[in-house]
Amino acid sequence: MTLRAAIRALAGVAAIAAGAYFLVSLLPHPSPGERIAVRALDVLQQHRGTRVMIDLGGKRLAARCRQLPHWRSLVALEDGSRLILTGTRVVPLDGERMLAGRTEAGGQLLSAQADLAGSFQLYSKELIGRLQNGRPVVVGVDRVRGIPALRLRLGRDRPRVELLVSRRKLQPLAARYDGRYVHASMVLLGSAPASSGRGC
Repeated sequence: MTLRAAIRALAGVAAIAAGAYFLVSLLPHPSPGERIAVRALDVLQQHRGTRVMIDLGGKRLAARCRQLPHWRSLVALEDGSRLILTGTRVVPLDGERMLAGRTEAGGQLLSAQADLAGSFQLYSKELIGRLQNGRPVVVGVDRVRGIPALRLRLGRDRPRVELLVSRRKLQPLAARYDGRYVHASMVLLGSAPASSGRGC
């Protein structure tokens, strides 16, 4: 290779690098809220929710969540009812709830129970959907049992579902559901590392 050819090759590489840098500089930079959402997503994918206490219109109801084969989760509520979560879909395991789920109010109740069951996998999917649609994620600050928290909006805007995470470590602490027919909240009582096989 001659000196002239080597200089041309270097000039070509430099031009390509400069063009690539220019193109990357044109891409939008993630907002501070998007950066927080990505960090929270990492926490959600490293851990699983195991136990929660749901406040459903003044009625307190404990719930447990566990992983099932084929990317499904089982939510067992204290009143004996059970729900299967598959992705962002919820299916009740008893016929009475299945019939109730056919009305708008009944469907929203099932949705609230699923969203408040403490499934970190469900929260991850809803957070990813929010980011993909370019909707704001961090919507405010709050306190949960004295711990400073960030309010992260999940899923669509209606019903409004918020996950409250600690400001420092972004660990889930609580969640809120505000729909047309159902207003409810949950406090997380237990979580486990994803590698433990517990929770969902």
